[in-house]
Amino acid sequence: MALKIVRATQDSSASSALRLWLAGRRDEALDRLAEPTGAPVEEAIRILDGAVGESAALAARAGRAVAAWTDEQAAYRVVREVAEHAIDEVSAVGQVAWAPRGIAALEAVLPYLERIPHEPLLLDYVGVCLLGVGEAGIALKVLHAAARLDSDVENIRGNIAAARERLRARLPMAGPLRVRVADIGRRSTRIAQRARELPEAGTITLCMIVKDEEEMLPDCLASVAGCVDEMIIVDTGSSDRTVEIAEAAGARVIHFPWTGSFSEARNVGFDAVETTHILWLDADERIAAGDAVRLHDLTRRTWREGYWLVEINHTGQDEAGTAASHLALRLLRSRPAYRFTGAIHEQLRTSMPHDLGERFQLTDLRIEHLGYLKARIDEREKNKRNLELLEEELRHDPENAFTHFNVGTEHLCLHDWKRAGDHLEIALKLLRREAAFWEFSYAPLLVSRLVTARRAEGDFEKASELAASLFEHFPGLTDLVYEQAICAREQGDLDGAARLFAQCLEMGDAPARYAPTVGIGTFMALCALADVELRRGDVARAEELFERSLREHPQYLPAGYFLAQTLLAAEDVDPDAVYARLSRFASDKLTWWLLLGTAFYERGHVALGERLFRDALRKNPAHPAARVGLIEALLSQHRYAEIEAERGDLPAATVPRLAVDRARVLAAAVLADQERAAAALADLGEAG
Repeated sequence: MALKIVRATQDSSASSALRLWLAGRRDEALDRLAEPTGAPVEEAIRILDGAVGESAALAARAGRAVAAWTDEQAAYRVVREVAEHAIDEVSAVGQVAWAPRGIAALEAVLPYLERIPHEPLLLDYVGVCLLGVGEAGIALKVLHAAARLDSDVENIRGNIAAARERLRARLPMAGPLRVRVADIGRRSTRIAQRARELPEAGTITLCMIVKDEEEMLPDCLASVAGCVDEMIIVDTGSSDRTVEIAEAAGARVIHFPWTGSFSEARNVGFDAVETTHILWLDADERIAAGDAVRLHDLTRRTWREGYWLVEINHTGQDEAGTAASHLALRLLRSRPAYRFTGAIHEQLRTSMPHDLGERFQLTDLRIEHLGYLKARIDEREKNKRNLELLEEELRHDPENAFTHFNVGTEHLCLHDWKRAGDHLEIALKLLRREAAFWEFSYAPLLVSRLVTARRAEGDFEKASELAASLFEHFPGLTDLVYEQAICAREQGDLDGAARLFAQCLEMGDAPARYAPTVGIGTFMALCALADVELRRGDVARAEELFERSLREHPQYLPAGYFLAQTLLAAEDVDPDAVYARLSRFASDKLTWWLLLGTAFYERGHVALGERLFRDALRKNPAHPAARVGLIEALLSQHRYAEIEAERGDLPAATVPRLAVDRARVLAAAVLADQERAAAALADLGEAG
């Protein structure tokens, strides 16, 4: 894929360089290769390979020609490939016989590094070649320079160790080779001295597309305030205060009518960027506290084209603590070729050199994503909008695995398990046509969601078998083991379920590259194992596991609800004692009081439930679930006269407001208050 990208940036007419080379017209071929457009990458590789095979002098000339290309990325590909070819031949011919080719390979690569010395992988290759021609001391300097830039270069530590071991062992060489190696050594030393991160950081533009985001935009912009050099916001037709908020924050707003394509809108913003790097976010995202100040440090690493940040997708309801994480490529070099494709779930992958793994870096910088909170999904009707756009894409490209994956995901959010599973199965079938399909960035999400869909349909046997078979390709994906555990539990195999949930705890959460559900290997597994123990009758063990979850993972508030339910289920329970025990784990988050209030209310301890609902409302008087909980607690205690005063001010035509209005009608009827009953009925009528 990536070679096609590079070819598109080269002048195909220059391919005559290879024809000249194959015809033996070396000088003419190298003159053509030295032109600014060079030659297509794969043809340039053949020429440079051929030059390395013939002589060091030809390799040096060809290397200088490629190093001078205006397209640095294409030049990098050529010298990288040729260096790998040369190193691969050592084991085939032996080190002594290989030495002349090693010298020629160095002559081919060094011109590029003399122009751009901060290339850790190429420095590693040069170090290996120097080691192969007997220059262990200089090899060590170059290898240390590579490690200084990137300590994660493959086998760099092993290469450094080998160089140290062979510092005193040198290959016997004829005079001409010795002279050339001495010159190569001096040049390599100078390159190693220059190979450092840039002293000055690059510049960063925040790029966003927005529409009617006055609620979420301020926090997003505040999270990067002072940490980016420019903000470009493409507005696709806001009717609220979005544009005003953006401009007040110092952003440059570009007005672009919505065309139905997220990629088109994003690319408009990218086209306007003049900085060295781009950070792109959505309004419902923000850089986690303390992380944005580290963005500029990354821009000194000019050998990187992009950086993976850890995106934490908060799910469920508000502050409940449930989340899923995945790696998101959000900081990248600003290059004209790097643009989005796809009308929805737009991708940069197809325009970036993802086959060059060393060009991308994993970071621990975090993005908090609030867009998957259930209330916001309902509010924005995202699923409906997304499905319309995705189905249009499928009509144009019915065999696009990624589009089927996204359609399946939307149906999963709608709990349409059958359609979700069908589209996800098609996606997996299409993706399996690719070599190493499991390496695609969305593959782990695809397989875990497919298993979830089949399990939610009730086909536990198929879901479990599918999870087991896919685990071979995703051995660290704890989510698949968790799904097998749920299937075992639902089929009545409690011992098997306990064993599998325990395995989840041993594995921990899967690595971020798998886009795992946060907590699958920690608090969710603990609570699921506690549930199994309850089913097996070991209440004390279940209580212990719930408490462990609260101690070790206090952000997962549902564990408090589960513990409360378990404690309150005991005979002759003292609710005040239960409340006191739970208070040891008290959180300052509203959801804690809401969940506990619900647990006490559901177990019949209504007065305590009311007290907890009031605690929640003191933190947010407009919280709909807490308001409904309080109203229902008052109804259960037959305190009808208090209902009207506690109705709150919930938005009209919402489910919580309807619940409150129904309670108002009931209370007024019991009290024979015709005026209040009529008012409440009128409110219900307006809501339909």
